[in-house]
Order: sequence, then structure tokens, then C-alpha cells
Amino acid sequence: SKEDDYGTVCDDNFNTESAGVICKMMGFQYVNFWIQNNVRWAIQDTFPIMLDNLVCTEDTDCTYSTVHNCGHAEDVFLSCSNTNERSSFTFHTVDRNNNRTNNGSGLLIARRANFE
Repeated sequence: SKEDDYGTVCDDNFNTESAGVICKMMGFQYVNFWIQNNVRWAIQDTFPIMLDNLVCTEDTDCTYSTVHNCGHAEDVFLSCSNTNERSSFTFHTVDRNNNRTNNGSGLLIARRANFE
């Protein structure tokens, strides 16, 4: 296949549900995380931006645009796995009555983010 058959995916409208569907399409069970805007690899400049406004849902095909208004800083990076032990976590702190604290002090609570 030709080089112009490959390209990056812009983050416009991309979300965790879409990431989970794409992980499953690639043969993985879970999405660990997806990120944009804070990673830059030199290889990105060797690809065109192929898709924009990529939205996938469990019960339908993916929709997308092949016309984009993006730069490579908006490229999607994705991490998938087959075990939810490597899923990403969110953190917060609580006080002795299990009320969430906003000052960053208290019992540290980790919440597993499973995107099944």
C-alpha cells in the first residue's frame, strides 16, 4: 500500500467511548487511556492527518471526516490492554466522614476507570 494510505487521527470530537471501540477493533478488551495535545513525536510529521471528527459507538459504525482543520499537536495517542489492572485511575481525597476534600488533604482514594 502507498504511504498516503496511512495517516493520523485528530482529536476533534474524539472521546473515551470511541477509544474503547477502536481498542476492541484492534483486538484488545480495554482502553487504558487516550491523550492529545501533550505528546509530540517527530514521526507525526511524516504522516498526513487522515481523519477528523472520528466518533465510534458500540452499536454503529464509526463516522468521520477526511477533511480536517487540525495540526499534529491534536493527534490522538491511544493505550489499550487486555487486563483492567492496567487501566487508568483517577484520584481524590476524603475526610474521616468520607466527604471529598478540595484542599488535597485526607485519605487518598483511587478510582479505577474501566471503559468497557
